[in-house]
Parts: sequence; C-alpha cells; structure tokens
Amino acid sequence: MSDYEHAVFVSYAWGGEREEVVNQIDGALHKRGIKIIRDKRDLGYKGSIKEFMERIGQGNCVIVVISDKYLRSPNCMFELVEIADGREFHERIFPVVLSDANIYDPLKRIEYIKHWEAKIAELDQAMRDVGQANLQGIRDDIDLYTRVRARIAELTDILKDMNTLTPDMHRDSDFNEIYDGIEKRMKESLSSTAVVTPPAPETHLIETAYFEPQTIFIPEGSFWMGSDAGPGVPTYESPRHEIFLPAFRIGKTPVTNAQFEEFVRDMHRSVSPEMGWDGQKVPVGGEKLPVAGVTFYEAVAYCDWLSKKTNRKYSLPNEAQWEKACRGGSHFLYPWGDEVDSERSNQGQATMSIVDFYPEQNDYGVFDMVGNVRQWTCTVWGEKRIAPDVRYAYPYKDDGRNDLNASKQLRRVVRGSAMKDDIKWLRCSARSGQAPDDVGLPGARHSFRVVMNV
Repeated sequence: MSDYEHAVFVSYAWGGEREEVVNQIDGALHKRGIKIIRDKRDLGYKGSIKEFMERIGQGNCVIVVISDKYLRSPNCMFELVEIADGREFHERIFPVVLSDANIYDPLKRIEYIKHWEAKIAELDQAMRDVGQANLQGIRDDIDLYTRVRARIAELTDILKDMNTLTPDMHRDSDFNEIYDGIEKRMKESLSSTAVVTPPAPETHLIETAYFEPQTIFIPEGSFWMGSDAGPGVPTYESPRHEIFLPAFRIGKTPVTNAQFEEFVRDMHRSVSPEMGWDGQKVPVGGEKLPVAGVTFYEAVAYCDWLSKKTNRKYSLPNEAQWEKACRGGSHFLYPWGDEVDSERSNQGQATMSIVDFYPEQNDYGVFDMVGNVRQWTCTVWGEKRIAPDVRYAYPYKDDGRNDLNASKQLRRVVRGSAMKDDIKWLRCSARSGQAPDDVGLPGARHSFRVVMNV
C-alpha cells in the first residue's frame, strides 16, 4: 500500500459552513495526532489538481463533507466517484452531511440527477458548434459529467442510508466518532498489510474504465456442451459432446443501460422504442438494469466501439463460450445445480431486475446468465428465411458458424432466458435462433454480454 493510501484525506467544497466544519475537524484530529491532507494546504503551488483528486480516491480514510455545492461540483463529485470506484467504499468513507445537502428527499435527489443531465446536454450542444480538432480536454469534461450522472443516484442513496450524525452532534463530541472510526480503520489496515497477501487469482477483476463492463476470467480447458438425447430434449441441443476452449474473459453481468448509454452518446446513435428509454437517455433508476431490446447488429457495434475506446479486443461470446461460463465448471442442469432455485434468478417476475440483484449464479462468479434477459451470441443458428436450411448442427465446431459477416438472412443463436420465459429455458444448454434484427418480445427482450480475448 502506498504512503498516501495510509493517509487521511478530506473532500469538501470550499467556503461557508463547509470550510468551517473542515477546519474544526482538522483541529480536533490534529490534537489527537492525526493530520488530514487537504487541497488548500497540501496540493502545493502548480500541483496537479487531477492527480491530487485521484489520490483522494485511493485514500485509506476519506472524510467527506457533503453539501449542496459538493453534489453540484465537478471536482468534488470526481473525488466521490473515484472513492466509490475503489475498494471498500463503505469502510473508507467518513461522511458529514450538511443540512443543505438534499439527499434524504427522493424528489430533491432527482434534482441533482437533472442538474448533471443539464450540464451534459449544455456541453454536448456547445461541442457540436466547434470542430472536433479544437476540443482537446473538453471531451474529458463531458465524460466526467456522464460518469457522475450515472453514479449520483446510487451514491446519494448509500449516503442517506448511513447514520452520519448531524454536524452539531459531531461538534458536541469534538468529532470523537470520526476519530474512533479512523483509528479503527488505520489499525485494521496496518494489521492486514503485515500479512503476506498471495497473488490474486486469475479470476480477479481487472481494472476497467468507468464505462467498461467488468469481466470474469474463464480458464482454458474442456467442458461438456449440450444435452443427452431424451424426452423433452430438443434435437438441436444434442448430442452432448466435449469440446476444448482457450481461456477468455466474459462479462460479469449483461451490459447495463449506463454502459450502453455511453456508447449511444459517444456515437450519436438513436435507440429503439422497445428499449424503454427517455429519448437517448436511460430513465432515472434504470442505470443498472441490463440493456434490453437491442438487435444483434447493435450488440456487435457496441463491442467494436468498446474495443476502440479501450484498446482491448471485445466481441460477443460464441455460444460455446457462453455455455462454458454458464456451467461454471460443473455438469449441472442449471448454473447453480440440478434443481430450480427461485432465489438465484429473476425468472417469473413482472419486471427486470438490476444486474447484481440476485447472487452469483455459479462458481465462476457470473450474474444473470439465465432468468432476466436473453443474450445474443455471435454464433450462426442457420435457417435462411429464403433458401435451403443451413442450420449449423451439433457437435459444435469451428466451421464458420461464428462469422460476423454471415448472411443477414441467417438467424443467430440466443442464449440465456428472460423473466417471462418458461422455467425450461433456465437450463445451461437451452438455445434458440433469432433473426439478427429482432429485439425480442415484451418481457423477453434481447440483451448481451461481452467477451474479451486474453
């Protein structure tokens, strides 16, 4: 752990009661031998503001003085999002909420969302009137505004649920609660760093940009794909056969609305009415829902954009990769076992659930493989609408069936199941073929997750 990760930072908006509270905290902790790092004193003349804010985001203990001005400030919200994107957000943050921070009233919280949406729209419109070559640095600002807008509802919800105590209560105790919490946190951190930490397993999440889906490592090796022929088993699911796949990484969850919105905004794309958005914007509260109602071509375009944006190689999974990730290294009928478990998926519910509402569905640590939304793969199912049947039969093999440039008349394999689908579609081996320009039915819209080559 770096030295600054052991430090105590403070994040606040300058001026007024906000600065008065910080000064009081500063003095109270200084008497107890704890120095807090604050920008006015420790940034230094000509120091990098962004670098200092990133250090705050990685700090082991961060006192955050939340005010109305804080929730509307790009710099302050950058610090809060950086903290939230790091590890152990709840454990590292020590909030003090001032009375003008309207986080306890849902209508007022929506006003903060609208504030950031207005900032995005205003800057986006202004950028259209200027040549792209003259926008150095401005794109970073709109990316930040979008990042804040995607997280502010979640973060204010977390903060309102914490027993932060009032500023007066903190003053009356000379900020003892904050001091005790920081002291406990520092002792725990020192204790943990005294132990040699083993290398992270290959399944550990890698560092991603704020708009980039997290992926899970799936090791190379063989697995059994498909089903044994028998009563109730469609012929196109058999025979059961063993195949070998190289290692790959697959999306921990389906792509979310917030992640897809970044693509839509960046590429100035329109979205279909079936997606249920407010124009080109995700409805408030829908940021963590899986994007649903997309065609195969939209999913491919997103993967192409994500690859260029991150300089990584993203694509749709082929159906063998999808099924291996779904099985989680097991031979079970369902991702979690051989019995239907209503606590493991959203199957049968009236509305979609957010992508991590239910537990991980297997030992690989993936969410929502089945039971929430159907998911595109890059694999050709076959069955030309006009022309002879050219369905690609099992056993699965590398015979051109994953060609992204295959005829648009050919159906593509859809895996997983949606909330309105029958229980039989929860099976790991269940598969169907859909026209590539289809978005799915109400209650069973098409979504997707990404694969990253390793």
